[in-house]
Amino acid sequence: MFVSNDGSRGQRYIYFNKQKSTYSWNLQSEGNKLLPQQEDLIKQRDLWPVVRDYYIEKKNVNDDPNVHSRTYALTINKICQRYGLLYKIEK
Repeated sequence: MFVSNDGSRGQRYIYFNKQKSTYSWNLQSEGNKLLPQQEDLIKQRDLWPVVRDYYIEKKNVNDDPNVHSRTYALTINKICQRYGLLYKIEK
């Protein structure tokens, strides 16, 4: 969970502006509650290169304007599913 200078809370994600070919950090107000635990499990297993490659692939081919802000969380969830990490998190 990220807290901005103005007190806003949410999930940070990387936004790629395809027209300008630039990246920037944005804040998603209703982030995935399990995301921090999922990120920790991925870090413990040294799977960040897998996350990076999958994230970039999906982010750059996505043309659904409703999914852009969720691509990072979807990537983390997909990698957890692929490596069987979801069942290691207590909900």
